[in-house]
Formats: sequence, C-alpha cells, structure tokens
Amino acid sequence: MAICAISYAYSMKVRFAVESDWPMLVEFYLRVYRPHHPLHSKEFWMWRFGDPGHGSAVIAESNGSVVGHVGINRSSGVAWIINLHLDVDQRGQGLLTKLFALAGTRGLLASANINGPGIGMFKKMEWIEHPKLIRYVLADVNLSATELLAPSVHSYDAKEPTGNYYWKQPGIKGILMEDGSTCIDFMHFGGIRLVEIGDTNLVAGMMKSLNARWADYVTSPNDPLCDELVKLGWKLDYEALVPWLFDPIDLVSRMDVNVFAKLPLPESLIIRRWDSDHGRIGSI
Repeated sequence: MAICAISYAYSMKVRFAVESDWPMLVEFYLRVYRPHHPLHSKEFWMWRFGDPGHGSAVIAESNGSVVGHVGINRSSGVAWIINLHLDVDQRGQGLLTKLFALAGTRGLLASANINGPGIGMFKKMEWIEHPKLIRYVLADVNLSATELLAPSVHSYDAKEPTGNYYWKQPGIKGILMEDGSTCIDFMHFGGIRLVEIGDTNLVAGMMKSLNARWADYVTSPNDPLCDELVKLGWKLDYEALVPWLFDPIDLVSRMDVNVFAKLPLPESLIIRRWDSDHGRIGSI
C-alpha cells in the first residue's frame, strides 16, 4: 500500500500536496523563489504537480506553513526530483529522508539540473552519478551573438505538438514539423529549442523556413544522434555563441546539467527536455 502521509508528534506532517493547499503553497513559493517564477502561478502548479500521473509535490507542513518541499516530475518511467527546498531551521534533522521516502512511492527517483550543494547532497546520499547531458547548437556563423539573439520576424503555418504531457505546459509554444521534429518557438530571441529531431539533415531547412538563426538540442551522451550532429557542424555548448540561460538572458551562461539517480537508470534511456526541470518555462 502506498504511503499517503507521515505525521510527527511535533506537529510536522509529510504528505502529498493537493489543490486546496494552494494558499499555503503560493506563500511558500513566493518566499523561496525569485520574482516571476512560474510556480507563483496556480495554473502552472496544476500542470506541474496537480495530476499525480505526471507530477506531485511532497510537502512538510508545520503549523499551517510549508517548511519543506520535494517536487516530482513523472516522465520516461522515472520520478524526477525537482523544486527541492528545506527551510534552514529544518535541515540536518532527517526531514529530507522522509520527504524522499514518500516521493519514492511514485517511482525510480532521479534528478538532473542540479546545483553545487545538490551535487554534494546526492553524493552523500550515495546516489549514482550518471553522465552529464550535452547541449548542441547550430547557428549562423556569420552573425555575432547580439545579431543571433535579436527577435526574428516570422510567419509560419505549423501544427503544435501533441501526445506528450510536456506540451500542455502553460505558456509554452511548440512547433511540430513534417518529419516529426518538435521544437519550442524561441523566436523572440531569434531561435528554436529542439525537443525531438526526426531527420538531422532537415534541421537547417527547417530553421530557414521558420526564419530561425539558431537552434539548440539537449540530450544524453547515449543518443545516436550525437555523432550525426557533430558531422553536420553543430557546436558543443561551450563552443557556441548562443547562451543557455534566457530568463534573464546571460550571454556567458553555459549548460551544466548533472544527472543522479537512486538506482541505475535504464541504459536505453535518452533524457529529453520534458524530463526533470531543464525544459520548463522560466528555465529553458
């Protein structure tokens, strides 16, 4: 039987959050996350954590306030840990272990897009470190960074992707191409962010049809497309003029997405933008 909640004698309860918790949750999100973070929106929260089949928020509640939070994004057969936070006065007391125990009832736990302290934490917990993700960039080599990132005037008639819960994300604008490739419309910064590639040889033509000056693609080292992209002139993240972070834009930012898992991940797993939290609005 799945664990639904864990209570403690000192008025601490660890449980899955539900929609009616929103007033308490938004107070927490406003307190711990930067202005304009997408989790300040209930619509975004419902997409991210409101459907247990796709995601949940495990919270530690004390006296009517959220003092600990572990988010779960369920995709590709994995329960990705995201939006992890413990109030300072709650750290070092074993609360995180209890939050993770409840999160683990949702599936194989893993995490990506981890900061420095998080890396140390997962190593201390003896989680398995997997190879980092790779970002490839295809861009017009005749343009400067400023020119590449200028808004692009475009007019296209393309379908929006369906079939993956990722594309229901509030605020995202997806494009489905005829070869099955999918991408995020990032034309306000002159480019597109590929999620899936159908035919690597068609990407340059696809960019031209959309009037995009650059494209990027994030994937795992085991993706068979990696060698093809290099042969076609795609640059690795650190070689490219196009930054990783755009909210706000950081011209010198580069991607550094670590991957940890409690147990070994399937060898065949190729991590996509819809996995973990490196492909959400406000992060991509």
